[in-house]
Amino acid sequence: MNMPSYQTKRISAALVLLALLFYVFIYTPTLTVPYQVIKEDGHFEIRKYESVVTAEYLADGNQEISLQTARDIFESYTHGNNVPTQKLKEMYPIFMQVSERSPSNPTQFLPISEQKYWYIKMPLYTKTVNEILPRPNNAKIALVTVADRTMAVLKFSGALTNENVQKHLDELAKYGEDQKLILIANPIIAVYHHAFWVPKSMQHNEMMWQILTR
Repeated sequence: MNMPSYQTKRISAALVLLALLFYVFIYTPTLTVPYQVIKEDGHFEIRKYESVVTAEYLADGNQEISLQTARDIFESYTHGNNVPTQKLKEMYPIFMQVSERSPSNPTQFLPISEQKYWYIKMPLYTKTVNEILPRPNNAKIALVTVADRTMAVLKFSGALTNENVQKHLDELAKYGEDQKLILIANPIIAVYHHAFWVPKSMQHNEMMWQILTR
């Protein structure tokens, strides 16, 4: 039996309304830091990143609390808590730098579970890296330009537990060793934006480590 035309129109209108509500309240398009893939190797990639301006915050505490605190502080800054009260566009991923080394062996980093201080950077959209951005009202935020760099990257899924992050950090370090890459600076947890309804088991994040290029 054919459905009356007025019922078909009502259903179509309801579907359009649902799609609009999804876009406005659930779907959040995000800007991603641009890069060029130089090499693909399964879940590993070698990427070239251009210079980018970031808001940087030094957090202390465990990984989860530090990341949430930094997100709140960055959101306040980009939503106008600055001089002259200007809204800014954020880009992803957030760069969460592993910074503390072992006191007994400075060539090695402390396990993720023992890291207490994190340099966390939120990339900001600018037309050029020389663009003058508004001054943060929060003195704990510094505006830092990250120079262009080449990164070894490992893509992974799952919650950002200490165990999961440590596992993939170790895998990236081993990949660098196997490929005879010279890993420099500090490894980075690259945290992407995910809608609230995406299960943690399906969330995509990355481990990054800068490599020396000749």
